[in-house]
Amino acid sequence: MKSNRLTIILLIGAILTGGVGWMLAGSYIDRSVKTHKDALNAGQQMIAVIVAKKDLKVGDFVSKDTVKARKVPKQFVQSDVFAPSGYSLIAGAQIINPLKAGDALLRSHISKGQYSGFASLLEDGQRAITIDVSTLDAISGFLEPGNFIDVLVTVADGDRERTVPLLTRVKVLAAGERINDRIRKNERMFKEITVGLTLTDATRLVHAQALGEIRILLRSDQIGEDSVEGNYITIDNLVEIKQEIMMEPDIERRFGFEIIAGGKS
Repeated sequence: MKSNRLTIILLIGAILTGGVGWMLAGSYIDRSVKTHKDALNAGQQMIAVIVAKKDLKVGDFVSKDTVKARKVPKQFVQSDVFAPSGYSLIAGAQIINPLKAGDALLRSHISKGQYSGFASLLEDGQRAITIDVSTLDAISGFLEPGNFIDVLVTVADGDRERTVPLLTRVKVLAAGERINDRIRKNERMFKEITVGLTLTDATRLVHAQALGEIRILLRSDQIGEDSVEGNYITIDNLVEIKQEIMMEPDIERRFGFEIIAGGKS
């Protein structure tokens, strides 16, 4: 009995000693890491940036649950990071490039169209304008933001109608609610597209919509030379019809002209 008690006491003592040793070792490691970090950061300027609080995937939203502020040495900070003071500008924006927990949030990681506003997608001098497209249009379901289109208009020309190219190589900025920000949405059917045009071209488009019928053509994104001069269709040149001169079989075909003098030919 005495032997068993002694064994139990020694076992308990060994466990307690091991536990105390583990705690002391852990404390020593923590102090060593902190000392090492302080030594590395000594003399370095620290600034606060917004980082991912957890792993983020494409389509996640910027919120207090997904990002946080953290101080890092200034020399390791990229120029396109977000400071905590700019959080209100990007709150609610969607992630377009995945991040790992602790990665600094960069401008290339989030939807530009959503944190800077739709106007940020426009080039200098452009205005955004919406074009109605029929759901029966053959290409409406295939249009994607970033595609290029040509615009045709059919207008009355006297008692006839004339179809002419109005605009060429126009970039689609949005198709329905999908914008050109690389975020994929499930929406496939839409009733309008939004494009960016100069003020002059936007004015022409508005006037054309009031006068006639607008149609759009999907085109290659390769830059090409387009000329709209003289490129129109009316009923006269819609199809080419070769006209043949029908002659009576017993009438000889002559060339020249006829002179009549004194009643005689």
